[in-house]
Amino acid sequence: PLHSTLGIDLRSENILSNNIGLQRSDPIPVRGEDSVFYDKGFNRNNLAIFQDFSYNKGRFGISGGLMLNWNTSFPEGPSVFPGLDIRYQLTDFISLFTSFNRALHYHGNMQLRPNHLVAVEAGLKLKSNLATGSMAIFRNSGKDIVDWLWSYPNTRYSPVNLEHFLSQGLEASLVFQFSNFGRLGHILRLFSVNYL
Repeated sequence: PLHSTLGIDLRSENILSNNIGLQRSDPIPVRGEDSVFYDKGFNRNNLAIFQDFSYNKGRFGISGGLMLNWNTSFPEGPSVFPGLDIRYQLTDFISLFTSFNRALHYHGNMQLRPNHLVAVEAGLKLKSNLATGSMAIFRNSGKDIVDWLWSYPNTRYSPVNLEHFLSQGLEASLVFQFSNFGRLGHILRLFSVNYL
């Protein structure tokens, strides 16, 4: 059967501070404090319209979605964020999967640009009474990813946008569960191996 969802998310983010934000022309007194004022502040609004769907038939399943997002801090227009997951149950214990999605993350720091990330992954999953595990290849690429770098003039770590970002490789995990194996299960309940 096919299932679908349509939604709207409207959010207003507002901050009053004496540390972060833009300088205010009309400082606001801090309640309960003498001669302390909120002299900085910022606000932005975000509108997201999204639709998700999922479809399952037999051993096959697919789910995905699409989101249109507007943010008043970035007036260049809406951003589009697609996502898609496909899976196939190969046997009773093994399933194949692949996924693709695009994401955007806004930061509280106005000096930083929002980061964009595209993630692609494909692999297999194992699930049985004895073991669970997965193995997948992945590729994550993006721009304006935030990292903390040491700033010598300021002698501290500072957040910066990295112009380009690429992470790709193979990840695998395998967990053996020995709890159903009599005496061995009393001595060793779990054994896990991970690789990235």
